[in-house]
Amino acid sequence: MRHFSALLLVVTALSARATTSSFTIVASFYPVYIATKNVTRDAPGVDLRSLAPPTTGCLHDYQLTPADILLLERADVLVLNGAGMEPMLASWIKQHPHLPVIDSSEGIPLIMQSSLHAHLTCHHPLPHEQEHPCHHPVPNPHYWLSVTRHMRQVENIAMGLAAADPLRAAYYLTNAASYVATLRHLRCELRRILADLPQRELITMHDAFPYFAQEFGFTIIAVIQSEPGQAPSARRLAELAQLIRAKGLRAIFAEPQYSDAPARTLARETGAAVAMLDPIVTGPDDLDAYCAAMRRNAQTLRTSLTTPLPALSPPPHISKSLSPNPADTCAADPTNACFAK
Repeated sequence: MRHFSALLLVVTALSARATTSSFTIVASFYPVYIATKNVTRDAPGVDLRSLAPPTTGCLHDYQLTPADILLLERADVLVLNGAGMEPMLASWIKQHPHLPVIDSSEGIPLIMQSSLHAHLTCHHPLPHEQEHPCHHPVPNPHYWLSVTRHMRQVENIAMGLAAADPLRAAYYLTNAASYVATLRHLRCELRRILADLPQRELITMHDAFPYFAQEFGFTIIAVIQSEPGQAPSARRLAELAQLIRAKGLRAIFAEPQYSDAPARTLARETGAAVAMLDPIVTGPDDLDAYCAAMRRNAQTLRTSLTTPLPALSPPPHISKSLSPNPADTCAADPTNACFAK
């Protein structure tokens, strides 16, 4: 933070040299785009584009299109999420070494997970998963769902843009400082909403929420899909249903970007509710989109985890026929000690 503040002071004098020249910034996908939109707010001559459309979701299976190549070729700087989120860009970046690339994950502590299933953390395997030991760890790329890490991500974007485009550096750094203050207040608000909940173990659709869970004191005990969009087997559903009953879970958390059919199947068998947690990989083109989505997630958790379970008769066994169709005043958080400023 000291380096960030010092750089802001150094470049403030450049604000007098307002420029009308065009500067094209390409952000890889939605959460990076929204963060960069806040950093570049009101900067003259900036043309901010998202490489992947805002309806794409995560980029794990994304393939570059001819239109993407044309956009990249006229970019002045490329902003990445990093942490393995954009494998489709590795070859293109290697072939274009003169394009400035900002890896916004730089210096951010990342949660490591199994490379066997890039979306399945090995911390709480179901019985059949124990047959497959965790392979070498790779980073979970969904770190923006930690507000604290997202604050660092915003600063990384601002400092990278300031280096690539010194004439607008004062805009980038001033905007980032303002947005980080907003995020700090958001973190306080979410901590208040999520405090003192009676249940803090979660089952989510896929492994997008470990950073959120770590930041706000939850534990992800299982995920429904080992890969986004891949239907779980009847065996997996049966094991998940047993786990839900054993833990007395009130809710199962699906995601708006994917079918909730597997979660609905589990809900029918266990009586748990189905609620939506948004990983913020799609959404509106609004400066406040990230904050609004995080507030919705917190309210969803509070409502879902305080609603009593309905009384159920003994549930039937899940068979194959049940498979789904294809300035911070908050108390210090010890999990965020590495971010102390």
